[in-house]
Amino acid sequence: MTFVDGDPVIPTVGGSLEQIQESLARITSRLEKIPFEQIGVELQQVLVEAKVTIKQAGEFAGKLNNETAPQLKATLTELQKTLTELQGTIGKDSPLNYNAKKTLEELSLTLRALRELTETLDRQPQSVIFGKGGNTNE
Repeated sequence: MTFVDGDPVIPTVGGSLEQIQESLARITSRLEKIPFEQIGVELQQVLVEAKVTIKQAGEFAGKLNNETAPQLKATLTELQKTLTELQGTIGKDSPLNYNAKKTLEELSLTLRALRELTETLDRQPQSVIFGKGGNTNE
């Protein structure tokens, strides 16, 4: 704030009453061009549609909460049981895994024996007729 001779001075803009009236007339003219009634009608329609949408969203949330969520929970519980059973069936220490391991060990022994047999037959083909210790000169 500015002081002149100790009195406060409020700054003002010079202008006549006529200029102020013209400015107010321009503002009023612009305000008259705004379609307030149409805006009100459209706003009313938007509010009605918003109410319908909110109601539908509430119904959906209720249905989700009362129907879908319990079904989803039951499905997840069943899935968890199935996975637990599956883990017991084919898990690290499961009977299926143990039996498969034993079968592979026996298969390995059988293959080793077959390899030895083929090597023996390759070296001593007559052993099929005379046996392992058989002699062809007898």
